[in-house]
Amino acid sequence: ATTGSISVTSNPSYASVYIDDAYYGTTNPGHPLLANNIAAGSHTVKVSLSGYDDSVSSVAVNSGQTTTVNANLAGGAPG
Repeated sequence: ATTGSISVTSNPSYASVYIDDAYYGTTNPGHPLLANNIAAGSHTVKVSLSGYDDSVSSVAVNSGQTTTVNANLAGGAPG
């Protein structure tokens, strides 16, 4: 296979996950968002939650492997 997977968790949870600007879903507590059939190579993962700063990271996906992304979102100040 020439594809791998990306497992995404975020703090806080319920954040939207985008891989190469494509929406993949939201993170849940204790249940990472698993994006399958991601082409091997470099990809941009953005984790976005209203009221917080976006977390953007560049990750390398290897064929047949799962790359884990842990996003800690900054912000959350009232107002």
